[in-house]
Amino acid sequence: TPAVTQVVMLRAGAVTVAVPATLIEIVRRANAAEVAQAYASAGYPFGDKTLPFFWLGALLQTGGRSNEFGTRTQHVVVVKSAQQRIALHVDEVLGNQEVVVKNLGAQLARVPGLAGVTLLASGAPALIYNPVALATLYGEQARTAMHERGVRAGQLDSTQAAVPAVALLVERTRALNPKWYEGMLSHGH
Repeated sequence: TPAVTQVVMLRAGAVTVAVPATLIEIVRRANAAEVAQAYASAGYPFGDKTLPFFWLGALLQTGGRSNEFGTRTQHVVVVKSAQQRIALHVDEVLGNQEVVVKNLGAQLARVPGLAGVTLLASGAPALIYNPVALATLYGEQARTAMHERGVRAGQLDSTQAAVPAVALLVERTRALNPKWYEGMLSHGH
């Protein structure tokens, strides 16, 4: 049965995802120097602790770092799941939405870190992720991508050239459940 929940929409590069609002502890605005230090140390100071720091796009395997660095403030989202906390750098926090979470189905239920899927008011599908689960599973890969991007700043790295994780998920869905996929397309999604 579908459930109604609050999500926070986050954008990292060209990818927009939903995160359950219950997992968001705080959204901070950080200056460029603070974010650069967090990339350099792979940690973000939060109270008396240093949290593991990730670019959301690196956890989704869509890129090593944001291409939107500038002098303006940047968003760092502290996410908590169970007793684990991480800090995420995102390009934009798009706000809260109340959504109906759709049944993932047997195939998608096994995708690590994927908590659900929903249709936004615009009719566009949105994937709901647990970033802490993504960091647990893909944290080392994300750190490697973030480091490589930092070393080769300005150059296209292998993670940016790779097919985004969302595109892979759509392709798997089309292959595993073609009737559902065709139905989504016929309804303009």
